Amino acid sequence: MDMIVTICNTGYAGLLGPWLLAIRGLTKLPISVLCLNGFTPNSSLDCQTIEVSASGNPFPSDLPDHACAEKLRLFEHLPEADRVLFLDLDVLVLRNFWDQNPFFNLCEGSMVIVPDLFVGYKEKMEEEFRPYDPEFRMRRTSDGGYHYFNTGVFFASRNSHANWFHHFLIVWRDYIAVTGNRPSIFDQNMINYCLTRYQLPVTTMPTTHNCLRQYEKQTVSAGKLWLNGQEVCAYHFNGGDGIKKLERWQSMLAELVVNNGSAES
Repeated sequence: MDMIVTICNTGYAGLLGPWLLAIRGLTKLPISVLCLNGFTPNSSLDCQTIEVSASGNPFPSDLPDHACAEKLRLFEHLPEADRVLFLDLDVLVLRNFWDQNPFFNLCEGSMVIVPDLFVGYKEKMEEEFRPYDPEFRMRRTSDGGYHYFNTGVFFASRNSHANWFHHFLIVWRDYIAVTGNRPSIFDQNMINYCLTRYQLPVTTMPTTHNCLRQYEKQTVSAGKLWLNGQEVCAYHFNGGDGIKKLERWQSMLAELVVNNGSAES
């Protein structure tokens, strides 16, 4: 079964309704929400909600690592899911970008994910992971960029990734034991380290499928969001807590509505 999945706790509860409303207007695919730390959503939501036990998660529930680690355990919680589209709760999906593209099929052989172009984390990956793995080197792309991805949106399959995800968690726990530090940006740097270290196959999606709020050359026109002249399918309100992200979400929706009204008048 193909499925859309997210993770929610009390701190992000305000985003769940808007997130689900946006996606439900675009697809009839089954949607599952992994609920953490005793969070119980409204039972009337048009999705499957699963209360996830903290048992088996290698990190205390009061650390951000705890929620992030559940991305790598999603196949444990969803035995009926063969292939998933994972979406962070702070990702506003504006267009269906999966039905007209073979991303679910492609993830049978590789992780399908969007490059992260934001300056900051990827430039420090070698420095961060060398104390753990002295031979580690970042991979570069053919155009000279970084082989580095944002983990807020990705396609993965049980056959190709469930065992690897379990191994990523072991590496994550080992990294903390060896270095005494937690990896910056949590799951993202750890997943990127493992993808590079084990030379795992990756299929890249366009940046418009996971457009970070820091990216330049974003415009709103005719009620749509554009990045470098291409229509944005998914916009990521990354950075900050759940309240701040919800404020950004509401502000963006208001701008899209106002702009669309201006275009029609």
